[in-house]
Amino acid sequence: MPHSRMEIVREPDASQPGKVIIVIQCNSTAGTYYLFRRDGKLADRVTTAMHDEHVDLDGDGIDEWIFSHKFSDSLELRLPYKAKGISVFQWDDGTLSYRKTWPEAKQSDTVLGGVLYDVDEDGHAEIVAITDTGKGGHPERYLSLFKLSAGVYQCIAQLNVTLPAPAIDILAIRHLAHGKQILLQLRNEHKSLIAGVDFKDGQLQNVWMDEMSLDPIPPDTAF
Repeated sequence: MPHSRMEIVREPDASQPGKVIIVIQCNSTAGTYYLFRRDGKLADRVTTAMHDEHVDLDGDGIDEWIFSHKFSDSLELRLPYKAKGISVFQWDDGTLSYRKTWPEAKQSDTVLGGVLYDVDEDGHAEIVAITDTGKGGHPERYLSLFKLSAGVYQCIAQLNVTLPAPAIDILAIRHLAHGKQILLQLRNEHKSLIAGVDFKDGQLQNVWMDEMSLDPIPPDTAF
C-alpha cells in the first residue's frame, strides 16, 4: 500500500472527463479512497481497500474501479482464513459518482473471493470467483467466471468445487499449452489440497488434485 496520494484518472475514451481521486493511508496495508467532486471543494469516500486499479471490463471506454482486499471464509468452514477478494465500482453519469456493482447486492450466492484475469483471452478480464450457495443444510461451493456486459455480470462458466473439500482460495492462474489453468486451494478441518482447473472450449474442468505442499506456485500469475 503506497503512502497517501492524489491522482487524475484518464479514461480509455479520451472524450470522457478525468476523475481526481485521493488515497489516505489508514494502516500498513490499506487506504481509504475518495473521489473529488467536480467543483473541487469536497471529496466523497468510496471505500477502504488494500490496492486499486482501473480496468475497462466491458469495453465501453470508461474504466471500472477495482479494489483488492481480503474476504473471510468463515461462512461454512469456520477457519481463520482470509481469501483474496475484489470489489468493482462503476461510474454513474447520473450521480457523477462511483457505485459498487460487484459483488452484487441482489446476488443469491455468497462471494467468498475472486480475482481479475482474462481467462478466455478476448481482451477483457473476467471475474474469477469462488461462490457459495449458503442454502439449506448442504451448501455448495463453486468456481465461477463472470463477464461484465451491458451493465450485467453474466456467469459464463461454473464448476462445483465442494468435494472432497470446498475451495477457499484462488492461488494462481497460469497459461499452459492447451489454455489457462486455475489453481485452487481446497480445505476443511481434516485436509488441505491443491487442485488444477482448466478452462477449455468455454468450460471449466477439474483435471488434477494433490495434497497441499509448500513448494512455490508455478508462474505465470501467482496472486
